[in-house]
Amino acid sequence: MAGSGSSKDRARAAALLDGMQGWACLAGEHREALAALASVEVAPVGTWLFREGEPSDRVYWVASGRVTLTLGIGGRPEAAVLSVGPGEVLGWSGLRAGGRRVASGRVVEAVELLSWASDALADLCERDHHVGYAVMRLAFLEVARRLEDTRVQVLDLFGRRDG
Repeated sequence: MAGSGSSKDRARAAALLDGMQGWACLAGEHREALAALASVEVAPVGTWLFREGEPSDRVYWVASGRVTLTLGIGGRPEAAVLSVGPGEVLGWSGLRAGGRRVASGRVVEAVELLSWASDALADLCERDHHVGYAVMRLAFLEVARRLEDTRVQVLDLFGRRDG
């Protein structure tokens, strides 16, 4: 699957990767492989990047701006559960084969994103274990952070039990 297209787009993707702290562990050739598959996307406020339940066919890293993740809860209006900003991952469910979106993502501050087709990124991770380790490490750290945040929210909601 094609990446970002023109050499100008690949150069922008490479520059964004170079500027994101999480990718610093990768040598230049590995970042170049990621950049070659990446698309740079810009979206204004109000844009829905994806909707809960849809196939998770793209993985995103936020370069700038902010996206709110929302969940539909039993026929009620969608509830905002998390805000994602620079250096954070969106659409990590795309790293699982056959993954579906677990939330909806809406732009609340104009964003610039790096995005990869899920299958192409997974293929690159399989071929190049340096890239695979970096991608999975960043995704794991993001999922772990969100799990910790969720735990705190649940404790705030239901209260702490002593003893």
